Amino acid sequence: MTDFEVGNIAATAVLTAKMRALETDRPEPLISDPYAACLVEHSGLDMASVQLEQMTGQRLFESNIVRTHFLDTSLQAAIAGGVTQVVILGSGLDTRVARLELPSQCVVFEIDQANVIAYKKRVYAEEGVVVPADWRPRSGDLEGDWIGELTTAGFDPEVATAWVIEGVLFYFSDDVVAKLIQTVSDYSAQGSQLLAVHFGAGALVEAQTREMAAAATNAGGYGFKSIVAEPVGWLDEYGWDVEAETFGSAAQRLGRTIPYDIEETPGQEIAWLIKAVKR
Repeated sequence: MTDFEVGNIAATAVLTAKMRALETDRPEPLISDPYAACLVEHSGLDMASVQLEQMTGQRLFESNIVRTHFLDTSLQAAIAGGVTQVVILGSGLDTRVARLELPSQCVVFEIDQANVIAYKKRVYAEEGVVVPADWRPRSGDLEGDWIGELTTAGFDPEVATAWVIEGVLFYFSDDVVAKLIQTVSDYSAQGSQLLAVHFGAGALVEAQTREMAAAATNAGGYGFKSIVAEPVGWLDEYGWDVEAETFGSAAQRLGRTIPYDIEETPGQEIAWLIKAVKR
């Protein structure tokens, strides 16, 4: 028996880790994750068929690597700028607390399902993974009282925080996303940073996005439930100054291509990389 079942959100996390492992082994990788492979191996899920030559140039793979690079570099910049408190919501098999070599004075909170947190802690222990930062993973439901878990673990809302929300928001309805962002905003001191990704309006018509949503739902997992058409105006209402770039634009800057079956135009952006600072 494994810690995961194919089709649930944790299995999606294993696939994401597999893609990070594949990218790490490429010449001149955009990201480096020396821990991704062991997280995949210990899961017991059969990922042998997911190979680099198969994934290179594929939309899902290239999108994941571009978003990982964006969040890695943005988080490192926030910490270099003096942020010492980090919260990763829906962390899955995120390994930033280990692989980004965060300073010891940095407190890193992670919130996810109990089985995901327990699995990652076990693998880290078995593999001897050293976490230099003050790592405080907690189980919590992002549709429930996750902020209570966070404050119990020592989260300080008076300290500027870097919030990382990676592959999470599009799994929730608009109402749940609004509540989540409101809570993050209420507990963010001035100068806090919100680093997030979300689908845009173009995702509603882009074929691969719709196919992935249907496949996830049919496998017993989670389909996509929300988008954000315009991130700047959306987060401005919550008190954030926002910079946003599409995945496609970021990929071009990095020398990669994300193959979409429609052309992104204003109002039809497929996916957003979002960096915001609390006023």
